[in-house]
Amino acid sequence: MHISKRAEIEINKIFDWCEENDLDDVDINSQELVLRCESGIYQVNYHGVTQQIWVSSPVTGAHHFHLKGDVWVSTRCDTKKLWDILTEELFIQ
Repeated sequence: MHISKRAEIEINKIFDWCEENDLDDVDINSQELVLRCESGIYQVNYHGVTQQIWVSSPVTGAHHFHLKGDVWVSTRCDTKKLWDILTEELFIQ
């Protein structure tokens, strides 16, 4: 499966997770997700040139994740995963 399709699936999983956890102000358009919450606006999208998922966080700033095996991990530190960042920040509120 092409990496862009895998990114799209992952972003859709994030959307579903937001809805399941009552994070209601979330919109998705293809490979871009926008979540509005108490701490600000999160943007999650796929950047095709770098083949990364990019996250703009009002709490910790910009993050870039590349696919390593089946897991999206930070380009800054392989121990930081996409889901770790999202769940930690969104449940701090």
